[in-house]
Amino acid sequence: MKRISTILVIALVAVMVLPLVAAATGLEAVVGMKEVRDKSGTVKISLEGNPLGDPLHVYNEAYTAQLRDADGNLMNDGEWFQGFCVDLYHWAQIGGVLDVDFVKPSEVEGGLHAAWILENRDSYNPPHAEWSDYELGGLQLAIWEVTNDYSETFDYDLYAGTFEVLTNTAVDQTEELAAFYLNQLALYFDPTGLDDRYLISQNPDKQNVIWQTGDPVPEPSTMLLLGLGVAGIAWLKRRKRL
Repeated sequence: MKRISTILVIALVAVMVLPLVAAATGLEAVVGMKEVRDKSGTVKISLEGNPLGDPLHVYNEAYTAQLRDADGNLMNDGEWFQGFCVDLYHWAQIGGVLDVDFVKPSEVEGGLHAAWILENRDSYNPPHAEWSDYELGGLQLAIWEVTNDYSETFDYDLYAGTFEVLTNTAVDQTEELAAFYLNQLALYFDPTGLDDRYLISQNPDKQNVIWQTGDPVPEPSTMLLLGLGVAGIAWLKRRKRL
């Protein structure tokens, strides 16, 4: 009984201490970020108070990168994840290692709407298969809209508000797809599970990005608890044999 109590105490201490250790080490990072483009090309946008310039001429694109967790390990054995900009007030860092803090979409205004759009990125297909060559741009325009003009009532308009797509500056199919995503969002939004499958990387000096990570990776404290649980079961079995 004493041995079991010791195991439980160790597990409790681990749960309390490990999050503090992870936060102190600051090992979370975006590694080797690259640009990914389709036929969407560029777009001219307006964003009130943007220090980078207004209007701003930017690529409609996505990113791919490896992500490093608070333990200093690459997530999912070094998998390359796809991400999209949620911050037009800073330039992106391409390449290298960028120290970041990872937060859940629900912690960022418009984050869950952006995650839902990514979760349902294929919803236009097959009825509008012709949009497949413009998917990255359509996603990015829609994500910029929901993260800059967030509306609980889904009152989104690509051509009005704090964020605006300037007329005739984007490829038609890209704009059509972005409008489709926003319409689908208003009709079918459901945040269930999105915080488990998406992360937003934040850095005070570089662009923030939402990443599609898939199934959640257990926290270090959870892994330790599982390990201790297995060890405890093994010890009990050995005691019974004795």
